[in-house]
Amino acid sequence: MDCHQDKVAPLTVRIQNSTRLKIAHSALARFYREEDGQDLIEYVLIFTIIGLGAITGVHGVATQVSGYFNIVKQAVANDIGTM
Repeated sequence: MDCHQDKVAPLTVRIQNSTRLKIAHSALARFYREEDGQDLIEYVLIFTIIGLGAITGVHGVATQVSGYFNIVKQAVANDIGTM
């Protein structure tokens, strides 16, 4: 009898795994067919690219502004030193 139970248990596990695989496959197929989520993903990608561009631009402007402040700071320090 133990031999029969050993053969039945793997079959049960295979059926459960097969059912889970079918459920996962149908969920992925449904997600692929639906186009509602694709618009959202496209908008997220566009906003991400715009955000990265803005961060890069702000970093460049910040470097220039920092350079200007250093020039003004040096000019003020030179003027105070000559007094």
